[in-house]
Amino acid sequence: LMVTPLYWRFKGAYSDRLTFFPFFSSTNTAFDGKHWDVMLFLLRKDVKNDYTRLSIIWPIIEITHSPELKYFRFAPLIWSKKGPEFSYFTIQPFYYQGKSVNRTTNRILWELFVHRNIVGVKKSNSVLWKVASWSSYSNGDKDFRVLHLLYANSNVEGKVEKSFFPLYYYARENNGNKSFSVMFYFYNSLTRKIPNTTEYYQEERIFWLL
Repeated sequence: LMVTPLYWRFKGAYSDRLTFFPFFSSTNTAFDGKHWDVMLFLLRKDVKNDYTRLSIIWPIIEITHSPELKYFRFAPLIWSKKGPEFSYFTIQPFYYQGKSVNRTTNRILWELFVHRNIVGVKKSNSVLWKVASWSSYSNGDKDFRVLHLLYANSNVEGKVEKSFFPLYYYARENNGNKSFSVMFYFYNSLTRKIPNTTEYYQEERIFWLL
């Protein structure tokens, strides 16, 4: 039955369609499941097997549910997803949390403060896009920095680095390489391993600018 342009009704063995434009429409097919909407975008719903999606003032609000997925959106402020491998929740732009099997990330005002936890490896924090950052590792290693080398106190995987720029800098690596300087390289000493040998090259310099 069709009364153009307002009303349509089609019914067959595998599908059933009804439209009362623009107030209401529904579709039910054997292949695509069920769909209905009110005022096109005011209220919408899709159902297929165990999957359900409900939209209110589409696309601003959406709620999705299935055995492996839960999703909620209230754009542009609130977003949430729970899946088998990755989940997140955010209130934009104030807070964000993301989780996977081996990693968790929390953000406050995006880069104002960030906390990351890599399970069994390390926990790290940063402020203002790594203006200051500090990390602790599961093996006891630690790393703390302000503006990377303005102040640094780091011992990670055998590499030691200490800095209070420009007054002091010291670094030591697993292979015996060392570097030490004071007063903006007024004094500097250097030790480097010579490749393919057990010997080292050493150098000391005072007031190297002159």
